[in-house]
Amino acid sequence: VPAPRLLMYRAATPIPITEPPENAMFNATHSFVSRKSRRGAVAVLVAVCLTVLLACVAIAIDGGILLERQRHAQATADTAALAAAEDLFRNYPTNHGVDANNSARNRALAIAAANGFTNNVTNSVVTVRISPEKYTDGPDKDKPLPAGYAEVSVQYNQPRYFSGVISAGT
Repeated sequence: VPAPRLLMYRAATPIPITEPPENAMFNATHSFVSRKSRRGAVAVLVAVCLTVLLACVAIAIDGGILLERQRHAQATADTAALAAAEDLFRNYPTNHGVDANNSARNRALAIAAANGFTNNVTNSVVTVRISPEKYTDGPDKDKPLPAGYAEVSVQYNQPRYFSGVISAGT
């Protein structure tokens, strides 16, 4: 049995091996790229990404505050309407569901003020509607409120905190 032979081939032209310059890097194709052409690129990328990240955080914080204030305004409107309805119910035998002396309206406004909605038009607007006024929204819009019914709307003008940096406005 003959012994296996080892075959060797030589390149026809020798490939020169050179050292890269001191300030060079290899890119994906292993060619030399000067570090001077990339100087500051990471700083710009970090600045842009940080700006976008901070804008998202600002919107998230202001959005969370807005949702919390909306929940509080809804709870206040519900409580004020119940207080007005209770007053109308208590005085129903004499007033027949009509708020003759504005006691139900005043009671609803007092409840709203106790919950932080002072009806000062700048920060909040509290609107109390009692029979025979009309509904302002919903399926019964523009129909008169039945006797003994009360409807309370609370509007709160939320100031912008962090997201005010992105653009002006309220």
